[in-house]
Amino acid sequence: QSIALYKLADKNNIANAWLSWIPIGNMYILGKLGFEIYADDDKKNEVFTWILLGCSAATILLDDLSGIASLGVLVFSTWAYYYIFNKINIVELH
Repeated sequence: QSIALYKLADKNNIANAWLSWIPIGNMYILGKLGFEIYADDDKKNEVFTWILLGCSAATILLDDLSGIASLGVLVFSTWAYYYIFNKINIVELH
Protein backbone atom coordinates (compact mmCIF):
# COMPACT_ATOMS: atom_id res chain seq x y z
CA GLN A 1 0.00 0.00 0.00
CA SER A 2 2.78 2.42 0.88
CA ILE A 3 4.63 1.77 -2.38
CA ALA A 4 1.49 2.33 -4.47
CA LEU A 5 0.49 5.48 -2.59
CA TYR A 6 4.02 6.85 -2.81
CA LYS A 7 4.26 6.26 -6.55
CA LEU A 8 0.83 7.81 -7.19
CA ALA A 9 1.63 10.80 -4.97
CA ASP A 10 4.97 11.30 -6.67
CA LYS A 11 3.40 10.99 -10.13
CA ASN A 12 0.77 13.61 -9.22
CA ASN A 13 3.30 15.99 -7.63
CA ILE A 14 1.79 15.84 -4.14
CA ALA A 15 4.07 17.55 -1.64
CA ASN A 16 5.53 15.29 1.04
CA ALA A 17 4.88 12.05 -0.83
CA TRP A 18 7.12 10.35 1.77
CA LEU A 19 4.14 10.50 4.19
CA SER A 20 2.95 7.35 2.41
CA TRP A 21 5.37 5.39 4.59
CA ILE A 22 3.93 6.65 7.91
CA PRO A 23 0.72 4.98 9.21
CA ILE A 24 -1.38 8.13 9.67
CA GLY A 25 0.41 10.00 6.90
CA ASN A 26 -0.65 7.43 4.34
CA MET A 27 -4.29 8.27 5.09
CA TYR A 28 -3.50 11.90 4.29
CA ILE A 29 -1.95 10.89 0.95
CA LEU A 30 -4.88 8.57 0.25
CA GLY A 31 -7.31 11.40 0.91
CA LYS A 32 -5.38 13.83 -1.29
CA LEU A 33 -5.35 11.32 -4.13
CA GLY A 34 -8.92 10.10 -3.79
CA PHE A 35 -10.80 13.24 -2.87
CA GLU A 36 -8.75 15.91 -4.64
CA ILE A 37 -6.67 14.45 -7.50
CA TYR A 38 -8.72 11.53 -8.82
CA ALA A 39 -12.22 12.62 -7.76
CA ASP A 40 -14.74 13.71 -10.33
CA ASP A 41 -14.29 17.39 -11.09
CA ASP A 42 -17.59 18.36 -9.53
CA LYS A 43 -17.03 16.27 -6.39
CA LYS A 44 -13.60 17.46 -5.24
CA ASN A 45 -13.73 18.11 -1.54
CA GLU A 46 -10.68 18.68 0.62
CA VAL A 47 -12.68 18.31 3.83
CA PHE A 48 -12.95 14.54 3.29
CA THR A 49 -9.15 14.30 3.34
CA TRP A 50 -9.14 15.86 6.80
CA ILE A 51 -12.03 13.67 8.01
CA LEU A 52 -10.11 10.56 6.91
CA LEU A 53 -6.97 11.84 8.63
CA GLY A 54 -8.90 12.68 11.81
CA CYS A 55 -10.58 9.28 11.96
CA SER A 56 -7.24 7.58 11.44
CA ALA A 57 -5.67 9.55 14.29
CA ALA A 58 -8.69 8.92 16.52
CA THR A 59 -8.33 5.14 16.14
CA ILE A 60 -4.88 5.42 17.70
CA LEU A 61 -5.45 8.17 20.25
CA LEU A 62 -8.97 7.54 21.55
CA ASP A 63 -9.54 4.11 23.04
CA ASP A 64 -13.23 4.67 23.79
CA LEU A 65 -14.14 5.89 20.31
CA SER A 66 -11.77 3.68 18.33
CA GLY A 67 -14.60 1.50 16.98
CA ILE A 68 -16.51 4.45 15.57
CA ALA A 69 -13.31 6.01 14.23
CA SER A 70 -12.33 2.70 12.61
CA LEU A 71 -15.67 2.61 10.85
CA GLY A 72 -14.99 6.15 9.60
CA VAL A 73 -11.58 5.10 8.29
CA LEU A 74 -13.15 2.11 6.54
CA VAL A 75 -15.88 4.17 4.88
CA PHE A 76 -13.73 7.11 3.78
CA SER A 77 -10.74 5.03 2.66
CA THR A 78 -13.01 2.77 0.61
CA TRP A 79 -14.57 5.86 -0.94
CA ALA A 80 -11.12 7.29 -1.78
CA TYR A 81 -9.95 3.98 -3.28
CA TYR A 82 -13.15 3.93 -5.35
CA TYR A 83 -12.32 7.31 -6.91
CA ILE A 84 -8.71 6.32 -7.54
CA PHE A 85 -9.63 2.98 -9.09
CA ASN A 86 -12.31 4.46 -11.33
CA LYS A 87 -10.07 7.22 -12.67
CA ILE A 88 -7.07 4.93 -13.25
CA ASN A 89 -9.21 2.17 -14.72
CA ILE A 90 -10.87 4.58 -17.17
CA VAL A 91 -7.51 6.01 -18.23
CA GLU A 92 -6.01 2.54 -18.74
CA LEU A 93 -8.95 1.28 -20.80
CA HIS A 94 -8.95 4.16 -23.29
